[in-house]
Amino acid sequence: MWFILTLKKKMYKYQFGQYAWTHMILIVVFTQSSFTVANIFEGIFW
Repeated sequence: MWFILTLKKKMYKYQFGQYAWTHMILIVVFTQSSFTVANIFEGIFW
């Protein structure tokens, strides 16, 4: 909701690009950390 309210004309492409990159980075970081935690609990690193 906040993202939609902060959109400015002539900046849509840039703002959506930043929005997409932010979410892709968050997904990658979350996925990697989830697998790392899962491996630790499975005992692979012990």
